[in-house]
Amino acid sequence: MASTLASQLAAISQQSVNTLDRKKHVRNIKSLLFDQAEAADQDYETVFAIAVNGYVELRSLDHRFDVFEKGLFSESSKGVNRDNMNAKENEDLDVAIVSFVQLLAPHFLLRSASKALEWLIRRFKAHEKNAAALIMAFLPYHTHPLFARLLSILTLPEEWSFLSQWRKARQSPTKASIVKQLAHPTAPHYTLLSDFLISAVQKKRTYHALASFWAAYAVEAITFMRTTGVDEEKIVERVLPGVADGMKFKHAPEFQIANYMIITALASRATLDDVVIKALMDAVAISWGSQASARRCGLICLAQLAQMREGTPSLPRTTLKAMENLEGGEGTLLEMGDKYRVDKLWTAYCLDIIENVHENPAALDKVLAFVKTGKLSSNQVATILKTAAHAAGGKKVDTEVVQKVSAVLEDIRSTTSLAEAWTEFTNGLGPNKVKQLEMKLTMTLTAEVANDVPMIEAAPPVESAEPSLEDKLASIKLEDEKSFLAAEEPASGKALLRLWDDALANEKDVAPILGSLKGDVAIITFLVYAWTRSAREISRVAAINALAFTQEKVDYQLLVPHLIGALADMSAAVRQAAADALKALQKVYEKQEGKKSVVWAQDVIYTSPQGDAEVELLKWAETTKLLVEVVGLKMEECVQDEKFVVKAVGGGLSGAGKKGKENTWKTSVYAALASHVIACPLMVTKFRVLSVLNGVDGAASLKGKNLLTVLEKYATKHDELRSACNAASVPVVEMEQELVKIVEDGKEASTSVLRAVISKAKGGLAVVAIERAKAIWETIKDESKLELVKTLLQVAADGAKDVVATATAALDEVSIDAAVLSQLIAEVQLKAPAQDATPAKRQKGGKAAAEATASSLQHAIQQLTALLELVERKGAEKYPELLGQFFGILGDLLTVEIDLKMAISYPQQLVLSTMTPMVENYTGALDAKVVRIDTLVNCIRNSVNPQVHNRALLLVSALSDVAPETVLHSVMPIFTFMGANVLRQDDSYSAHVIQQTIERVVPPLVNMYRKNGSNVVVDAAGVLSSFVNAFSHIPVHRRLKLFLVLVQTLGAEEFLHGILALLAEKRMDVKGKNKDSELEYLDDFCLSLGRSFGVETELIAVEKLIDLARDLPLRAANVDKKGEYLFNFTTYTDERFARLKEDVLNLASLILGSKQFRVDLASYARAAGVEAPFQDRLASVVEKLLAMLGTAKVAVVTDALYKALDKTLLLLPMPAFTATMEKLVVHSDISLRRKSIAIVRSRVEKESPMDPEAQQATVALLPLLVESVTPQSDGETIQIVFDCIGSMAGKYGKREAGAFAKVVEPIIGDGGLLHENVDVRVSALVCLSIMSATLGPRLVPSLPKIVPPVLNMLDEAVKDESLDLVELASYSLLEGLVKVIPSFLGPYMKKTFIVCFTSAAQTDKGDEIVEVRRALLFAIAERVAAKTVLAALFDTWTTVFKLGKVAVLDLFDVLEEVMRVASRAIIGTQAAILMKFFLSAFDMRKDELFQGKVLQVLESRAIDVFIQMVMKLNDTTFRPLYLRLVDWVFGELQEKNDTQGALARQIFYYRFLATFMDTFKSVVSGYIGPVVDHTVELLGQFTEGKATTPDLWHAAVGALEKCFAHAEEGYWQNAAYFDKVAPALIAQATFADAVSPKSRLIPAIVELAAASPSDDHFKSINTQVLQHMRSDNANVRLTAVKAETALYGRVGEEWLTMLPQTVPFIAEAMEDEDENVERATQALIVKIESYLGESLQKFLT
Repeated sequence: MASTLASQLAAISQQSVNTLDRKKHVRNIKSLLFDQAEAADQDYETVFAIAVNGYVELRSLDHRFDVFEKGLFSESSKGVNRDNMNAKENEDLDVAIVSFVQLLAPHFLLRSASKALEWLIRRFKAHEKNAAALIMAFLPYHTHPLFARLLSILTLPEEWSFLSQWRKARQSPTKASIVKQLAHPTAPHYTLLSDFLISAVQKKRTYHALASFWAAYAVEAITFMRTTGVDEEKIVERVLPGVADGMKFKHAPEFQIANYMIITALASRATLDDVVIKALMDAVAISWGSQASARRCGLICLAQLAQMREGTPSLPRTTLKAMENLEGGEGTLLEMGDKYRVDKLWTAYCLDIIENVHENPAALDKVLAFVKTGKLSSNQVATILKTAAHAAGGKKVDTEVVQKVSAVLEDIRSTTSLAEAWTEFTNGLGPNKVKQLEMKLTMTLTAEVANDVPMIEAAPPVESAEPSLEDKLASIKLEDEKSFLAAEEPASGKALLRLWDDALANEKDVAPILGSLKGDVAIITFLVYAWTRSAREISRVAAINALAFTQEKVDYQLLVPHLIGALADMSAAVRQAAADALKALQKVYEKQEGKKSVVWAQDVIYTSPQGDAEVELLKWAETTKLLVEVVGLKMEECVQDEKFVVKAVGGGLSGAGKKGKENTWKTSVYAALASHVIACPLMVTKFRVLSVLNGVDGAASLKGKNLLTVLEKYATKHDELRSACNAASVPVVEMEQELVKIVEDGKEASTSVLRAVISKAKGGLAVVAIERAKAIWETIKDESKLELVKTLLQVAADGAKDVVATATAALDEVSIDAAVLSQLIAEVQLKAPAQDATPAKRQKGGKAAAEATASSLQHAIQQLTALLELVERKGAEKYPELLGQFFGILGDLLTVEIDLKMAISYPQQLVLSTMTPMVENYTGALDAKVVRIDTLVNCIRNSVNPQVHNRALLLVSALSDVAPETVLHSVMPIFTFMGANVLRQDDSYSAHVIQQTIERVVPPLVNMYRKNGSNVVVDAAGVLSSFVNAFSHIPVHRRLKLFLVLVQTLGAEEFLHGILALLAEKRMDVKGKNKDSELEYLDDFCLSLGRSFGVETELIAVEKLIDLARDLPLRAANVDKKGEYLFNFTTYTDERFARLKEDVLNLASLILGSKQFRVDLASYARAAGVEAPFQDRLASVVEKLLAMLGTAKVAVVTDALYKALDKTLLLLPMPAFTATMEKLVVHSDISLRRKSIAIVRSRVEKESPMDPEAQQATVALLPLLVESVTPQSDGETIQIVFDCIGSMAGKYGKREAGAFAKVVEPIIGDGGLLHENVDVRVSALVCLSIMSATLGPRLVPSLPKIVPPVLNMLDEAVKDESLDLVELASYSLLEGLVKVIPSFLGPYMKKTFIVCFTSAAQTDKGDEIVEVRRALLFAIAERVAAKTVLAALFDTWTTVFKLGKVAVLDLFDVLEEVMRVASRAIIGTQAAILMKFFLSAFDMRKDELFQGKVLQVLESRAIDVFIQMVMKLNDTTFRPLYLRLVDWVFGELQEKNDTQGALARQIFYYRFLATFMDTFKSVVSGYIGPVVDHTVELLGQFTEGKATTPDLWHAAVGALEKCFAHAEEGYWQNAAYFDKVAPALIAQATFADAVSPKSRLIPAIVELAAASPSDDHFKSINTQVLQHMRSDNANVRLTAVKAETALYGRVGEEWLTMLPQTVPFIAEAMEDEDENVERATQALIVKIESYLGESLQKFLT
């Protein structure tokens, strides 16, 4: 009880222990994850657990986080306190935090990152110490709400203060605000951020968002700087250093690209020096690494830099080398020309290539490619041509170079679009130079340029000086050419075509060319070759026009396809020529009318050295029909539109392949044309004729029959196809599209070829083949679809990137039925091959067999994965019939995972995620054979992947809807697993899965339990336990929601108490481990959980908890083996049974006693319009608790019952409460009585003092309570009664004073204040203290019975340390009485003072006693009449003086307080008595009881109190008292010859005088007069050596200094005073202590001079001081010199009048033999010179 009493007494004395201000604590908590209230409830253990969870996830994402395991996230980090670390340790910690933050930045938006950051913030104060690093690391995410959250908790460094507005608003800073700050001319942010990012990149901690952010914001900052007028030089100075450093990091291509972009932006407007540009270009060229995107961006940057250069200077050497060594660089440069200005870079690059042409002549091909794009200006092209011509025109140039330059110039000369540039080039050379170059290059530079774009190099026109046409023809071997259509490039075809083009360009006769050919086949095939391959329109037209059908009986049908192809030529002139030729041929056929004829060139037209290429031949009539009915009718349209020929022929042959005579000839024509597509080597003809054939409607079967071979050929020869198309200028993509159009139906033959193309072809052909498969998909048979899907799956898995995308898209778009998918899945073999029977054979297979098995299974899993992904993409809900097969797959996967230890979680996830929609869309009842729940359970148990768990649980949830009986029999292992694993996951998806599982599985499970007719809560204990057991592992922020879902799903009224009971069991375990923070969290959680369901449901749960506690056995022997229990008692001991019962009851008490429960109850009452809601239920709870109290035999259970009873009773209305307690407070069971009284007290303390109902009910209990206050009652019970009465009195005493006055008598009687038990007496004192404040004068009749015993007890307690509580309580009671009845203390005043001062003398008293005792003394000083108090104090002086320093000081404090509160009149009437007391007190030095510093302290305190009295007196009253004091000092003891006593009084007096003058200053100048003579006499005694006491000397001189300093103006100019005092004072320089550090002699002399400002007085003082400068004593001389120095310092320039008198003495002193004197003299000279304004030396010499 002692500790309780102590705390009560402390409350009475208003001295309580300082506790943490929760509101302030909450405000100081900073958290990223939680609000302040939540964060304040979490200890470091909880935060660390959350952080480690996030850290583990981060480590799984990036192994570089591993290094922080032993540092920031180690167990030892929980004990780190930055405030206790030295600078080096803090610096190392900062480095680690910055490193971690940089590495964390890419994952900032992940929940795991926030968890890890929470630890840095809460433990290491990163939000304060590392705020800048956090800002810069996560600034790329500044628009995300998470950044705003982070910003709101940061302590912003000064340089980042611009973010404060966003911090206060809790908003994300805008992009504009950040750009503006980066661009600010004086702000450091651009450099800070640049340096920070470079640091991160150096440590390989860059990421995409960082590079993108820096590129965008730096570029915008540059733009903003320019917009706001920042000087370009300053922009360059700020930006370039960071850019130069940033480009170096080849391991970070994205960051390089960012810096390239910044350079590009910088160069877009900045006028950079060419030296700087060249340096930047070299830096860019050196920096790019192997990544194509970085190289491309680097080239774009180079292009921009090149654009900024004046003219077309050469590229820097380093840049040129880098570009030459760049793989694919030429192609990239050419592509760039379509989007960017690159002309200057191209020009410079070309010029550098030409300058080095002698090293690599072939490089001129690059120059040609750039020039022919048309992107260069005429001037730039002319410059390039001129440089090339000069390079070839030198004297020592290799022939190869000359030939190469000649070829390039020739090609450019023949390009129409470059005619202007060519003219500019030749005009710039001049005639002489042209002739020289023509001779050197053997070509004509000034000839007319051709008008067509060539596809083959054309021969230049030849002047007469060159070899003749005949000579050139002679040089070409033509005798072997039977047909120019036997190959794509016949041996002599190119050369002959060049002569043909040249002759026509120069308007020369081409007859010699045709004449050189032998036979009409060679001539005509050459003409076909010419109009098909020539790039010049004139050549093509001439070739067609040269045709002549003059031979009779010759069938020219083999020319028809080529002429039809010519109708598709881009040139209208060519098309017209072809039309004319066809018309002429039409006439030939019409004229001869089918006469026997010979097919022209039948055997040789396509004949090649490798064999014959046969073509299908047409009958004469069929050819005629083709020419007349198909082509002839639409000839004019074909001439007008090059694409119309496809429509014309396609429409004319419509019906080909169909039955009927009218279609027979069409079929033949189609077959003949198709044979030309196959046999003709000319790609142009193939393409055009194939386009025509593909335009024929309804010819699917003919295509398959006649053209599939073409598609088959190119399936494996795609490179050949591309090469041929490029050579013939046929668009490759269009050719590929025409080829796949051959497949037009879904027949096996066609789809087989299509599959071959898809699987074997490369690039575009495979892509268009897949698109074709999509187009004809619905026509394909199921068997072919199966094979085609296989092919597409294979390509999607192993093909090129573009093919993979197309194949995947095709699989998604086409319709695939369940049968196909089922067959595909069935073909996947997931079972490992059988092992050999004998160990020897197994060992013989060895490692190779195991690897083969693993490889086989891996391949099968890949196949399966592709199929599962396909099913998922197409919508698994469409294939419910596959459910059984998918369960089989899941089982096979599980077997493979277990047997072979293979990680196959991804396919497992796919299987599970596809099965869920199958189940959800399953119609009808699921067959138990289909649903293999055992497989699903095994999957959940054996997998270690959280995603597999989640998907499996979702599947269980779905199955519980359609097949509940099947699921429920196996549900408990699932919930057990959830508790051990899934509930630990901290991601939104896992939370969703758990919620779905609860909401869909639990209801049918509960329904099943209900059908059993047993206790449904007990039956569900396994489910409930799985969640409660996992409680500590569930992420903190998800716990409440999860349990809410669980309870809501189960039914709150039925199951809430069960969950709470299991949590109580957990609470018991936590409490046993002494984890207070966890226990506090668990309590808060239980309260929050209960509160979520409303007060009525919560109360029902509490009543059920009490019922459950009642039924719990107290020991193992009492467990009913047939009974139904919620808990598992297997391992319970008897002690654990009791503890469980205790904790269940305590949880009920916690809920009932929570503030929120009471608030909710009151809110419910207001809403329902009742005063006491649920009173019957609460009464029922009370009855049950009381019944349990009667049987409880274990102390902890009894205590818990009392606690629950207390909380319950507090909820009852006061009348009902008191009615219940009337019997209990007088119960015969002492223990029950005590608990009941304590409950009453607790209830009273919570009631409102303004509630009349509570007031009446409380008063009614008073008579019953005092029945226990008897001498026979035990002390503990009486104490509890007094505590209760005290609480009642404090609440209602003033309103019910009469009722409480009646119980005073028992309290002060033998059963209370006079009880033999000390604790009882203390409680009585406490109770009386409280009642004194409320009863006041009603206690007067009882005071004679109260005060004497109290003082006696107090006197006893002062002397006995064990009775400190008695002393404390007595002081408190007396103080209370003094405050309400101050007059009572008169008779007891002296004794009270004696006891108090005696206590003060005991220095071992505690601070609390000291405070309470002093509070009593001050209360007496304030409340009791001053006369009474002073009389008592004076009576006790002699006793107190002997008690020692502390007692004396306490007395002075009381006296001072009396002086403070008493009026002037009262002090005036008591002045004489007070003076008498003070003279006694002032004589402390004489009595010699105190010495040294103690004496000084006491004297100082006495003087201070005396001055307080003086302040209350007027001059009339005080002057006589002062004269009495002077007489007491200088007269009384001298008359008695008490020398020592007189000396003591004089020391005291001068100390008093100094303080007196310091306090009142000039007001009391007149009080100095009576002691002047005494003082002068005293100083004379020191000069004469009669007095030697240093203390007296120092006191006297010090007092004189104060008198001089504070004297009334002119006072000391009075000769009567000055002439006496000045000589006596200055003469003290001879006294030994004059030179001591504490001496005030010099200040006194100085203040005297200042107080008597006249020349006479100055001279008098100066003269006397100077005399001492000639003293024989060095100390005296030193004092005099220092005095002179001080006089100059204090009086200033006025003292210069004394200089003439002083100079001789100074001169002497400069020669003084004492070094101290000499140094002091030098200081004097310096001081004088400071006022004199010139050197004193001239006066001294």
